[in-house]
Amino acid sequence: MVKEKQIDPSGILHLIKESLDSVITDHYESGPLPKGCIYYAVVERNSQHPEQIVIIEREACIRPYNHMGEIYQVGYPKLIFCYKVIKDKICGFYMAAVKDEIINKKSEVYYFPYANVYDNGSVCMGSFIHPPIKELSDLTYYPEAFYTIEHTHLMNARNQLVIDILKEVENKPFDSGLLVFDCTFEQFISRISGIRKKLKI
Repeated sequence: MVKEKQIDPSGILHLIKESLDSVITDHYESGPLPKGCIYYAVVERNSQHPEQIVIIEREACIRPYNHMGEIYQVGYPKLIFCYKVIKDKICGFYMAAVKDEIINKKSEVYYFPYANVYDNGSVCMGSFIHPPIKELSDLTYYPEAFYTIEHTHLMNARNQLVIDILKEVENKPFDSGLLVFDCTFEQFISRISGIRKKLKI
C-alpha cells in the first residue's frame, strides 16, 4: 500500500539546493607539508600536472661552506628555499635571504650573498639531482643539499667576488648589513610562479 504525502514546493526547492551544495566539483589538498613551510600554492598552466610551489624557511646559522673545494666556517643569513614540484620531481629551485622574523607579502627579500644563486633567485646545483618526492613533507630535508654541495661560482648574484665575502664573515654570525635588497616577498613569488595577482597572506 502506497501512502501519499503532500510536500510544500518550497520544501522541494530546499532539498534540491541542499543536494547541489553537497556536490564537490573540485578539491585541492596539500597533504603533509615540510617543516618550516611558510607558503604553498598550486599553479595550473593548461596541463594535466599542476605545479606545486613550496617555500621553506631556515634560520640564520654558522655552517661549513665549500667554496671551490676549500671549507670555510661562515655565517648564513635567514634563507627561504623555494621548490617548484610537478608530480614527484623538482622542476625549479630558487632561494633568497630575508630578515623578518615572520614573513608576509611586504617582507623584503635579498640576494643570496654567496655563490651558485643567480640574480633571479634560481639555484645552480651542479651535477646534483634532487631525488623524487613521495610526499611534500620530504622537502623538509632538501635544503641540506644546498648547504653541503661544492659552490663553484666565483661571483655572487651582484657580481661580487665570493672569496672576499667569505673572508669577511668567516667564523662569525652573519652580518645582515651585507645583504642587498632585491624585491618584496610578493614580487619574489610572482617572479617564480608567473602569477601577477596580489598574495593573500
